[in-house]
Amino acid sequence: MKRRLDYYIRIKHGFAFESQYFAERGKYILLTPGNFYESGGFRKNIKKIKYYTGSIPEDYILHKDDLLVVMTEQAPGLLGAPALIPRDGCFLHNQRLGLIEFKKEKELSRAYLFHLFNLPSIRQEISKTAGGTKVRHTSPAKIAALEAFVPSPDAQERIAHQLSAWDSAIEKTGGLIEMKEREYSYLVSRLISIPSTRWHTYSLVQICEPVTRKNTVSETNVLTSSAEFGLISQLEYYNKSVSADDVSGYYLLKKGEFAYNRSSSKGHPYGTIKRLEKYDQGVLSTLYICFKQVEIEKCNSTFLAHYFDSGVLNQQLAEICQEGARNHGLLNISRTDFFSLSISLPEIETQGRIADILNTARKEIINLRQLNKFYLQQKSFLMSKLLTGEWEAPGSGAEAP
Repeated sequence: MKRRLDYYIRIKHGFAFESQYFAERGKYILLTPGNFYESGGFRKNIKKIKYYTGSIPEDYILHKDDLLVVMTEQAPGLLGAPALIPRDGCFLHNQRLGLIEFKKEKELSRAYLFHLFNLPSIRQEISKTAGGTKVRHTSPAKIAALEAFVPSPDAQERIAHQLSAWDSAIEKTGGLIEMKEREYSYLVSRLISIPSTRWHTYSLVQICEPVTRKNTVSETNVLTSSAEFGLISQLEYYNKSVSADDVSGYYLLKKGEFAYNRSSSKGHPYGTIKRLEKYDQGVLSTLYICFKQVEIEKCNSTFLAHYFDSGVLNQQLAEICQEGARNHGLLNISRTDFFSLSISLPEIETQGRIADILNTARKEIINLRQLNKFYLQQKSFLMSKLLTGEWEAPGSGAEAP
C-alpha cells in the first residue's frame, strides 16, 4: 500500500557547529554532504575530512546504522541522497543533513527506506518540492510528506536483501576498477612518464600534422571529449545534442585521428588529447585542435594515444597556456605553440610492446566498467519494479550477481 512517510518517521535537523572549532584532526568527524554518494551510500574516502574540537551536544553524536538524508544540493544529484552510518561514536550530525527517527520501525525498516530514497521517482519528488535558486534545499516536513509504496515487513526485508546484494556486487566491481586504474597509472609512470635518455625527442609537428578538413559530407555525429570515455557522441554522452544546429563548419575527424580539447576540467587542468576510436568519423567544434599522425616509421599511433593520456605534456602546456577570463576555462593555446611541443619516443618496436601492455591493462578497466554499468542498470530496473509494488518481493531463493 502507499502511505505518507510521516506515518512511520520524523526527520531531525542537524546542529549548526561553530566554524572556529573546525580542525584538521580530532576525535569527531563532522559529517557533510560530501560524505554521501549521489546514488546513495556512505562515502568513506573523501579528500578533505573536517574534524570538530568544540563542545558537542550528546544528541548529535551519530551511531552505527543511523540513516541520514541530504537536504541541501551542494552537488548535482545529492538532494535526497541517503547513507547509513558505518560505525559508532565518531560522526557528528551536521546541519543540511536530516536524521531519520523511526516512529514505527516494526512497520518500516531502515534498510528498505534507504533503498526507497534511491528510487528515481522519490528523488524527483524531493527535487520538485525543493526551494532555493543557486543552492536548492528541502525540509524535514517536505520529505516526510512523500507518499511511497510500503509492503509488509517480511516483503521489505526480502526486497532490501535483494537490492543490497546488487549493491555489494556494484561496490566490489567499483573497488576492482579503482585497483586496476591504480595499476594502469603505475604502468604509465614506469613505461611513459619517466622516459629513458636513449629515447628520441621530436617536436609534435615532426610526427603529426593539423586536421582542418570541414564537414562537407553533412556528417551529423557530433563528438565531445570525455576524460573517461574519450571522443564520444554527444547523443550517447549527454542523451542530447548540445551543438549548433549547423555543423557544416565543424572539423571532420576520422578514426585514428586525434583532438585536443583546450578546456580545463577537474583532474585535467590543461585539457585532454584523445584519439577517435569508437566511430569511423565524427565532427568537432573548431575550438578543438585536431591532428593526425603522419610519421609512421618513428611512431606507433596506439603508443601515442597512451602517451597523451599520461599527462606527460602537462608541464609544457602549463608553460604556454593562459586561461582566458572570458572563455569559461578555455585555455589560450595557439596551434603554433601546441605543435611546437616536444615528445620523447623510444624505438618503434619498444613503443609497440609498451602499447600492448597498456592496452591489456586498459581493456581490463573497460570490461569492468561495462560490467558495473550492467549491474547498475539491472539494479535500477529491479528498484523500479520492487519498490513500486509492480512486482512482488522475491522469494528466499532469489539471487543477485
